[in-house]
Amino acid sequence: MKKAHKSILWTSIIILFILIVLYFISIQFAKRPVFFYGTDCPHCKNVEAFISGNNITVKPSIEWREVSSDAGNQQVLARVAKLCGLKPNNQSVCSAGGSTSCSIGSIDIPVLYIENKCYVGDTAIIDYINLTWPGNAGVVRT
Repeated sequence: MKKAHKSILWTSIIILFILIVLYFISIQFAKRPVFFYGTDCPHCKNVEAFISGNNITVKPSIEWREVSSDAGNQQVLARVAKLCGLKPNNQSVCSAGGSTSCSIGSIDIPVLYIENKCYVGDTAIIDYINLTWPGNAGVVRT
């Protein structure tokens, strides 16, 4: 009987620890805008061109995470997608014909994660920036 109680106790401690870690991860991302992009993604390049062409910056600065070749950033994107409730799209390349996003694995990019929300695709991101970041000068890359 004592073994069963110890097992339940350890399981509860591990679950609590995991929940605490996930909570702090979500807080970290909530404070700083994160832009997930791919090097060969034309929609990502549209957002990058819009930001640099309009001299836009935000405070705090945007954290840029390249996901097409960086496995660590792909894992971060997967966690962020889960936080946002994004559904996999079962594609692994840019969609043709009027698409506003590409995908890495099964997650569409570009993604802007800010204030616990995800904006997916160049149109959604540019619209968000136009509505919320007017009059800024210069983007800070990290």
